[in-house]
Amino acid sequence: MDEALSVEEISKLEDSKYFVSRSVDALNLQVRRINEYNASDSCEFWEQVADIHFYIVALRRFRRAVSVGASITKLKPEIDNALTIFDKEAGFTKKMRDIIEHIDDYISNSPKRHHKDITNSTLYTIHFKKGAFCWADSEFNVNTIQQAAYRLYESYCAVIKREFNIYSLANKKNDQRST
Repeated sequence: MDEALSVEEISKLEDSKYFVSRSVDALNLQVRRINEYNASDSCEFWEQVADIHFYIVALRRFRRAVSVGASITKLKPEIDNALTIFDKEAGFTKKMRDIIEHIDDYISNSPKRHHKDITNSTLYTIHFKKGAFCWADSEFNVNTIQQAAYRLYESYCAVIKREFNIYSLANKKNDQRST
């Protein structure tokens, strides 16, 4: 039988699961809002752009919440592998999040900006192309990214379920020994 995580590690995993689940709720809300827009309404276009920005922030928060599990030594290789797979599909959203969070640096073409290839003139190019959102020299389809997020979520939940079961069995055995 695998060795059970410590109480502190199980607690950290449980906390992480809570925030991962809330992040998935936020992602689902944003995807639903993004997919409901009427492309012919110019006011809704800007609402959709705002919702995509919120989606990107929620996606990065989701990834960070999952990465907490990698701070547990036993789980690090497995969770890092799942994150690497996710990053191959959605890693470029970090660039978009950096721009959103540091918009002041990009508006002013500050030398402090993370991505020197993005200038203030790049920020004005926003459009949709065959279901893909195009902005800041990046392009992505929200539904494709959401599928990648679901795969990461499913992998993470499988790890959590396994570790909670191992922990529960170990505690039952300890309880039986003490009686």
